Amino acid sequence: MSKPAALFSVFLFFGGSAAAAEYTIGVEALDYYPHYRSDAKGEFSGFARAVLDTYGQDRGHSFRYRPLPVTRLYAELIAGKVDFKYPDNAFWGKDAKKGAALSYSQPVVNYVDGLMVQSDRDPGTPIQTIGTVMGFTAFAYLDALAAGTYKVEERTSMDQLLKGVAVGRIDSAYVNIDVARHALKGTPEEGKLSFADSMPADRGSYHLSTLNHAELIKDFDAWLGSNADRVAALKKEYGLQN
Repeated sequence: MSKPAALFSVFLFFGGSAAAAEYTIGVEALDYYPHYRSDAKGEFSGFARAVLDTYGQDRGHSFRYRPLPVTRLYAELIAGKVDFKYPDNAFWGKDAKKGAALSYSQPVVNYVDGLMVQSDRDPGTPIQTIGTVMGFTAFAYLDALAAGTYKVEERTSMDQLLKGVAVGRIDSAYVNIDVARHALKGTPEEGKLSFADSMPADRGSYHLSTLNHAELIKDFDAWLGSNADRVAALKKEYGLQN
């Protein structure tokens, strides 16, 4: 087979997508299951990996997942030390991404970030402290925090954060609702905390981002569009409600 014919055959085999290759995806080094989880050994799992690996298998790509602290991820992405970042959003980390021409995929999954409070909390009792996982921002409360309406309490893990609310050390925890519900299952805190749906919440979506591989982002978008049923099935499998 001639070289042009061989190249054309490869193009057809991968459906006209970006050439098969190995890529590094920077991910957050924390337990945010069922969305994603990085354990002590650096193993990455959850809905995010299921979706990305399924895409990679369909296209012949190989993905390595590199767990990093949230605050380092953008620097690694901008420096080209990772090819992609997940999750990302055009509204996140604007200072860290200033001047960088990043490409973002279409939404992979939606999310709701809001306040978890004690289930028996009197609605009339004002919230004074908002707890967050270290490195995360309570976007729905930025103006109120700047005005000094609330005090921020940071914890290094979701478990510590939710326990802090359960025992009354923190008034509320600003968390992803799906993640909090999963984290509470089977714990002494299950049933003691609930979503404060009358309070402001941030509703958005998770995206795959890149600095140097816009062509693969376009192909990933096409894959998402033609595999909506498979992605929906994975959401159900991992218990994502949003």
